[in-house]
Amino acid sequence: MTTPTDIPIESVLKRFYASVCHKPYYLTKQDELSPKYKASKAYAVDYSVVHSRLQNGWTTAAIISKLGEARAAGIKASFISEVIPLRPPIGEKETGDLLLATEVYRHPEIRIVTRASVATSEHTAPRIKICRVASYTLGDLVNYFIKVLKPDVPRDEVKRAVRFMLSGGVHLDDMLYGIDRWGEDNDGPPHEDLYALRRYSREAREERDYLDTLCKKTGRGESPGV
Repeated sequence: MTTPTDIPIESVLKRFYASVCHKPYYLTKQDELSPKYKASKAYAVDYSVVHSRLQNGWTTAAIISKLGEARAAGIKASFISEVIPLRPPIGEKETGDLLLATEVYRHPEIRIVTRASVATSEHTAPRIKICRVASYTLGDLVNYFIKVLKPDVPRDEVKRAVRFMLSGGVHLDDMLYGIDRWGEDNDGPPHEDLYALRRYSREAREERDYLDTLCKKTGRGESPGV
């Protein structure tokens, strides 16, 4: 399997183990992935991690470049996910889409629920359809932040803050629900203290983790892309 840039995922993994990983023993003396490793669960996991990054906006060339930066900085890691986050760096353009293909979103800004009546042979039954918006951009997120919290700061400062938090690994859903929580907290910090959103996003993440666990226990898992 290759990517649009024709660099196989296996080549990405070889670069990781040769330059950044604590486990160079996954490589042979010829700098090839060892047959034992390629037959292991570890290889399947590592391959899946890189594949998920490619689904969410990374390219293999960008991943290899990021590994080169990590090597130059003297960074060592046990897993490639420690070096390559799920989301690629957030650009400054407000038109950039923030949705990730492999993620589930629940916030009403992203998830659309429509209800319609469906006639059957005996009665009219309600029908619910759930889907996500086609895209949700950095500009959309900044607009929502300003609409809900109305901070007395320039728009560019809001954009800089949310870009920083997203790039730091804050989930988009957690950020949106965090904005809601902050807007409802009458005793919270002033809305000009933009980075206070991290606290509310952490609270939202705890709730999301609980819902994810509940879905797994009840067998009502939600599919990415919905």
